[in-house]
Amino acid sequence: MSTTPTPAESLPPNAPQEAIAPVTLAAALRYAKDNNDLGTVCRGLCDPVDKTQFQNLLIQIEAVTNAQRPPDSPLTKRQWTSQQNNQKGDLFEQLVGMVLSSCSVFDNHHSVQTSTNELDWLVVLGPFHVYVPVMRTWGTHFICECKMTKAALDTNWVTRLYALTQTHNTRVAVLLTAKAAGNKGNTQRTLTSIREYSLIPSPGFILRISLGELEECANLGRTILELISEKYMQLALRTDRLRLLNG
Repeated sequence: MSTTPTPAESLPPNAPQEAIAPVTLAAALRYAKDNNDLGTVCRGLCDPVDKTQFQNLLIQIEAVTNAQRPPDSPLTKRQWTSQQNNQKGDLFEQLVGMVLSSCSVFDNHHSVQTSTNELDWLVVLGPFHVYVPVMRTWGTHFICECKMTKAALDTNWVTRLYALTQTHNTRVAVLLTAKAAGNKGNTQRTLTSIREYSLIPSPGFILRISLGELEECANLGRTILELISEKYMQLALRTDRLRLLNG
């Protein structure tokens, strides 16, 4: 059997030599050996987030947040606030979808209606998810819940998300919030609840991601795969110092 590689086809006439050179098994193994780190793998599986589009959505969110109810509005104050919150929520879900869509591993489905709930985002894992070690035990999918509110974390959200993992046959739910989580008061109780759900016999891993961390994906070139991997490992190892150890 011949092992002569087939030359690349349909390349531009001025393509650089390295683009037309056939890739051998030895070269592929050498590359894997020299680049055996999560960051390189994740960057290879993700495209850069469109900074302009991301920033435009942030501007729209800020505009809606700062909008004041007109004196002659036919809406009551409660109706106005509800409409404002719905608009912010829709824009935040779009922003999350943009970051998710930057990753070739994910097949994303928005506002999925099930027999019991509506999921903000259902993320189906493609074949290449096996290259991300933490995702090898996640099964076929995970879910995302988006909360564009003043509160950073709420125990009720965590309880609902855990129930969703059990109802929809997944180990992982990602909770995306406008604010980062603190370590005091109600937020501390919520963080404790998240850890407890990861320890029970039928565990659910609830990964919390803030808007600021999504901005890192858009502006600093961090990938959503790196972010999710870090969050999962922090929860699995019961530590919040993983980034410091990696630094």
